[in-house]
Amino acid sequence: GVRLEEDDQLLYGDGSTGNLQGLMTNTNVQDYNSAGRGRSGDTRIDTIRRAITLLRNLYYRPSGVVVNPNDWEAIELQKDGEQRYLWVTVTDGGVQRLWRVPVIDTPTMQEDSFLLGDFRMGANLWDLETANVSTGWVNDDFVRNQLAILGEEDVIFTTEHPKAFVKGDFGGVSS
Repeated sequence: GVRLEEDDQLLYGDGSTGNLQGLMTNTNVQDYNSAGRGRSGDTRIDTIRRAITLLRNLYYRPSGVVVNPNDWEAIELQKDGEQRYLWVTVTDGGVQRLWRVPVIDTPTMQEDSFLLGDFRMGANLWDLETANVSTGWVNDDFVRNQLAILGEEDVIFTTEHPKAFVKGDFGGVSS
């Protein structure tokens, strides 16, 4: 649960006290939909490729794309007019790739959304205290047959180069 919350904070944290500033809520991160790159009839595959070009034009090299598992499924199951699969996943050491970029599919990413980025150059995550979970009794918990569970982690997340990321959604794509 602690790691799931970390994932959620890295993507959607609002930057308020006790929260990280997530990449999807960071207004300095490039917005694919505002960039005017999409074309009528684009698929999810087209959208990711056009987002890669957006990064490359700023001299960044995408090192990962984050999508929801349902969107990744739609990409992998996309077929042509003769019902042949368009995208056959070829893994390299077990790494899923799309346009040579590693794919991270996580339910933390909202469906119909994506984040593409040069994660090595654009941001840093410092883990000051690794995730840990403690259990114990507080006050009369033992008598009441209750157990307190504390999960915590201490991290700092900085985005040095927000333009090293492109966020967007697949809204309006054909498949």
